[in-house]
Amino acid sequence: MAGALAGIELNAANVEQAVLQFYQSSATQETHQWLTLAQISPQAWNFSWELIQPEKSPEVQFFGASCLAVKVSRSWSELKPEQYPALRKKLLDTIVSYAGSKIVLTRICVAVSGLVIHSVPDHWENPIQDLMNLFQPGITAENLRPLALLLELLTVIPEEFSTLLLPSQRRAQVRFHLSSSLQRVVQFLVQVLNQQTNSDVAVQAFKCVQAWVQFGVPLDESGDLIERLLAAVNDEELSDVAFEALSSMVTHPDTHKFPNHLMALLKRLLPLDRTMLDYIGEGRDRKSTRLNSSHARYL
Repeated sequence: MAGALAGIELNAANVEQAVLQFYQSSATQETHQWLTLAQISPQAWNFSWELIQPEKSPEVQFFGASCLAVKVSRSWSELKPEQYPALRKKLLDTIVSYAGSKIVLTRICVAVSGLVIHSVPDHWENPIQDLMNLFQPGITAENLRPLALLLELLTVIPEEFSTLLLPSQRRAQVRFHLSSSLQRVVQFLVQVLNQQTNSDVAVQAFKCVQAWVQFGVPLDESGDLIERLLAAVNDEELSDVAFEALSSMVTHPDTHKFPNHLMALLKRLLPLDRTMLDYIGEGRDRKSTRLNSSHARYL
């Protein structure tokens, strides 16, 4: 790349300086281009970790976390299989200990999600269960952070699967293994919704439901979940996410396998506000828009 930045080494100090410059009035197109190249460079595997340290500014941490998400999602082939365990440990240690802004934490969640998708099943046999085992013991009435983090991860994993470019055979393989965790996830979410009165937790749990519905929630085994969703449509804080989850349920191609249960659910939905019908009619467009906005990249 021509210009003053062309010969600058791609290391943590120089990237940090460029990020800070980018967010100041002196930002230039050249700085943007240099950071874009830095983000996809092989060196990003190394300097990203330094950028997300707690003493760094939020902007620098965000860029570092975004670099990790990009590298894991798009540059997996640069790694050797023997490097996978160390990367997994480092990412999980980071996400457990990170105490900064939520937007940075979400980017780290995207990196972990990419790791799950690329690793299952040969290099990570049961990632969903392992993540549940990692976070659930720390959940208490006084400390809901592990629960919020687990819900965020469980939401981002299927969303990342929807957007990540994968060969068709690999996509089918990953879908199969994520689908095999669907029942476990649904049971966990119902448990959360039955036990938690915190509205923020409930919203995230319903978002998680909506994300997993793409794998085809069996209507004949989902009575408890459906009851929770139907009850939430009358809650001002929860109605939007409940509508989205119900819409995705009834419009999923697999619902034809459960005609009686589908008809029973539709009979309960039809008396609801016209908004529900709008969600059903526009469900796929809404989902596409939401996923695209949630994965807007990165600068």
